[in-house]
Amino acid sequence: MKKLLFFSLLIATLLGCQQTEKEKEELATALKNIKSTYVPDSRLGVFDIRAEKIEGKWEIEGSTTEAEALVALDEYLSVFSKDVALSVKVLPDTALGEELYGVINNSVINMRVRPGFSSGMAKQGLLGEEIELLEKQGGWYRAKTTDGYISWIQSGAFTRMNADSLAKWKAAPKVIYTKDYGNSISVEKPTKQVSDLVYGNIVALKKETASAYTISYPDGREAIISKKEAVQLDQWLASRNLNKENLLETAKTFMGVPYHWGGNSYKGVDCSGFTRSVYWMNGLELPRDASLQVFEGVEIDTANNYVDLEVGDLLFFGRRKTEEQKEKVVHVGMWIGDGKFIHSQGQVRISSFIEDDKEFDEYNLGRFLKVKRILGNDQKKLSKEVVAQLSAK
Repeated sequence: MKKLLFFSLLIATLLGCQQTEKEKEELATALKNIKSTYVPDSRLGVFDIRAEKIEGKWEIEGSTTEAEALVALDEYLSVFSKDVALSVKVLPDTALGEELYGVINNSVINMRVRPGFSSGMAKQGLLGEEIELLEKQGGWYRAKTTDGYISWIQSGAFTRMNADSLAKWKAAPKVIYTKDYGNSISVEKPTKQVSDLVYGNIVALKKETASAYTISYPDGREAIISKKEAVQLDQWLASRNLNKENLLETAKTFMGVPYHWGGNSYKGVDCSGFTRSVYWMNGLELPRDASLQVFEGVEIDTANNYVDLEVGDLLFFGRRKTEEQKEKVVHVGMWIGDGKFIHSQGQVRISSFIEDDKEFDEYNLGRFLKVKRILGNDQKKLSKEVVAQLSAK
């Protein structure tokens, strides 16, 4: 009798486990489908949902930036099971209060895929860049930059603001740093450094003399920078002239700068951070990643041995499309003429498609995909408002 009872309980347990595993698979599939519908790109949206069955009841929790995704999930769960506890917040999290914005304080900050210093880099942010806060986890904030990119930022790297304080910051006259890298000095003690600076850093202008600007950081610090190393933002914007010559000149100023995943400053750049910086410095905004930049511009035919390419065209590399797999863009560079292109791989360097050249790049020639022309197309040029919000996306 005891054996019969034991085996009955064992069978019931096994059947229960099988049922739970089946439900788990069904739920995972549903979550995947909802995510692909409402948040197809995790760089630009959030759908982080966790599901666990505890004492016969499914507990679903997490966060999303898309209210419609939560509605779809709720509708699915109403059919999936009656024993469900749904606890998913729509971002930005109301727990953040009114201070839903921030402006970056440091010359360059690392923005990460997940909260924590051991997490991979998503991108870099520069001094003066505006962010929208979504949620907080420990000492980290999930934030969105004005290009829509979402990542995690350490709390000490920016100054939190409410709508009013952000509006005041944006309305203040600005100065943009235009030297590769340098520093600001103390107002009280000119021999003391306040911070380092890199090209594209944007700060508020307090006053000026014949040779220097007195500037203010988002956190209220004041400092002095030489007029030889900076210019008023209005003047900088008016001086942007997007053409082949300027793109080539700007690109070559990065020669030898080390490769840095997610980087977009003279301290280090990855492939798309390099091309984006070159175009940004000449007044045009491109998406952050190579896999997004490839959707910009007009495709150029390369069947005629690259003779139709022009300086400034973007070259894309990666995995070619086959019957079994999709095309995958993993690298980008910029054409500079004479069979050569400049790109960040190890460091910013010049490579060639011509076999007799010393810069011949057989590896990248073997994974070359396509060329897109950005110049002469209807692109999003930088405005004062865009630049004031985002110093170098």
